[in-house]
Amino acid sequence: MPVGPELNKMMRQTNVLQCLDCGKCTATCPAAIARHEFSPRRVIELALMGPYGKDQVELDRHLWDCLTCGKCTNYCPSEVSFPEFVRMVRAWSADKGNRSVINHAGMTYHVADAMANQELEQKRLGWVKDTQVSDKGEVLFFTGCVNYFDVYFNSLGIDGGANILNNVVKIMNKAGIVPAVMPQEVCCGHDQIWSGDLETFKALAQKNIKRIAATGAKLIVTACPECTTTLKNDYKEHLGADLEVMHISQYLAKLIKEGKLELKKDDQKVTFHDPCRLVQHLGFVEPPREVIRAIDPEGFVEMKESGKMASCCGTTLWRGCDALSEVIRHDRLQQAQDTGAKVLLTACPKCQIHFRCTLSAKCSEGDEKPNFVVKDLVTYVAENLKE
Repeated sequence: MPVGPELNKMMRQTNVLQCLDCGKCTATCPAAIARHEFSPRRVIELALMGPYGKDQVELDRHLWDCLTCGKCTNYCPSEVSFPEFVRMVRAWSADKGNRSVINHAGMTYHVADAMANQELEQKRLGWVKDTQVSDKGEVLFFTGCVNYFDVYFNSLGIDGGANILNNVVKIMNKAGIVPAVMPQEVCCGHDQIWSGDLETFKALAQKNIKRIAATGAKLIVTACPECTTTLKNDYKEHLGADLEVMHISQYLAKLIKEGKLELKKDDQKVTFHDPCRLVQHLGFVEPPREVIRAIDPEGFVEMKESGKMASCCGTTLWRGCDALSEVIRHDRLQQAQDTGAKVLLTACPKCQIHFRCTLSAKCSEGDEKPNFVVKDLVTYVAENLKE
């Protein structure tokens, strides 16, 4: 069957037609390793076979198996932008009514949908405790949706959103910075654009762009890699907004280099999990490591797979978390356990939640439960500020 014009255009935009069928993507793909019937090559093959009939049904199913982690792209000799292709086809498929199963009763999506409503007024600064913030300033702290996650995931003993947000501001204040925050900030739209819901994404982005401009900010700092890549890349691509955006790990590394942050030495052995959006999508490998080594250069140990080789946490967009997602997480947690570290650091709120969820489950008889805590990088830094 011939490929339709829309799909053909997506293939050309993302270099998919240059696929050599070499299999490097499948060999490195976390989803393919855990779910053997899935592979990026298979998705491309199904797309080439034609967008209609039974092949389209099969294509729709595999579209949501992809974690869009981006690891395949970093190994592809033909520079195929496979995650971008998946994102485009999801939007195209969503227009035809094809969507995936949503976890947690769709709570995170309902919150974002509500924020996209032009008449919505929020009260979202209740997390501010004993720290200094402003409504205007050169540095804007974009808080994201992490504070909303507490409602659902506090039972997991997570390093809560309010704690992470306050720690970011606490660190900034320590460096002599009073960041601007937006009481009417809305979700960045990451999950919407990667789920194919471009309409909601654009509604959210337009609200944020207008409110960011009102703060007078020259730099936006985020504590979430998904917010970073969305504000930095997707707002520019889809709405032409050229924003200066840094992930908190980059910003902390910068403050440390400038001598604006003094940190005390920590004697706990730590390791670090690389979030996909931070490493595979944005290419930021060193900033979090520079921060960790500033606290303890000797106590930091890498996992077997780290940096560009790192595997993801097994779930994306609050969609499709299943037994095979658990397989990916168990493997990653075992890698952390093998380092002998007492702390597994993350720089993504969702990664932390997913790992804590797996760790909260009861072990089968004879299985050893990992003996470490999962902690956000921001909290680790805040705990080691010199008084």
